[in-house]
Amino acid sequence: MGLSAVVFGSLWRDSHVSLPLAIGVTLLIGMAGGGLNGLLIARLKLPPLIVTLGTFSLFRGIAEGLTRGIENYSGFPLVSFSGARDT
Repeated sequence: MGLSAVVFGSLWRDSHVSLPLAIGVTLLIGMAGGGLNGLLIARLKLPPLIVTLGTFSLFRGIAEGLTRGIENYSGFPLVSFSGARDT
C-alpha cells in the first residue's frame, strides 16, 4: 500500500498524469504486488506469513528508494468530482 501511494503521488503531482490514469496505474501496481504474493504462496509453497512480511519490506524499500526517503506527498490541489484540478 505504501508503494502504491508513492506511485500515485508521483504520477499525479509530479508527472501531471491525469487522475484516472494515475488511479489505474496505481491499481495495476497493487495487483502486481498481490499477484507476486499469490505466486510465492501458491506455486512455491512458501509460508504466507513469511511472504507477507518479506514483500512488505520489499515494497516499502522500493517506495523509500523512489522518494529517496525525503519526499512527502501531501498538499495536493483540490480536485472536482470530474477529476479536473481546481485552480
